[in-house]
Amino acid sequence: MSKPLVCFDLETGGLDIATAPIIQMAAVVMEDGKEVMAWERKVAFDADLAEPRALEINHYDHAVWQREAVSRRQALHELYALCSRNAWVQQTSKAGYSYKVAMLCGHNAVGYDFPILQREFSSYSLFLPAAYSCVLDTLHLARWRFWDTERRPSSFSLEALCAWYEIALPGAHDALCDARAVAQIIPLLRGENQ
Repeated sequence: MSKPLVCFDLETGGLDIATAPIIQMAAVVMEDGKEVMAWERKVAFDADLAEPRALEINHYDHAVWQREAVSRRQALHELYALCSRNAWVQQTSKAGYSYKVAMLCGHNAVGYDFPILQREFSSYSLFLPAAYSCVLDTLHLARWRFWDTERRPSSFSLEALCAWYEIALPGAHDALCDARAVAQIIPLLRGENQ
């Protein structure tokens, strides 16, 4: 049995890693190539801190968020619990303590999503049971996969990779849809299933 991968995605109200509010979070837990759990939360946020264009791209609907959004704290605690249940990567603290973290996977996760997660967890003084060294980024995988080939996707965006591999992406920029797309792309980029 393979170890679980936590494919995750964040949608934000802007592009600034330091200030963009999280508006949606999702994760899909994969084991042996199968989805064993899916989690999604719309997150309450201050619309005055968000860029209108970002909200439009991310399918923000005020009525839906009014009805379904949870607090940032609740969403982070739920993600903490999900990662903790799926932690298997052994780590050692500077003080010599041993602990485990989850293997996170995402698209542009190293450069964008994970730093935002770290920022948010730190803002509540919460431990994030994942490590930067344990983030599998499909953007980086795609760059390696196609670095020396003439035939390649039009870009390395999630949408372009899904089109290249003929993966349906019915709701791009919906966190759960994007997390599921990441889960489908990983084995293809790694040369599995070919």
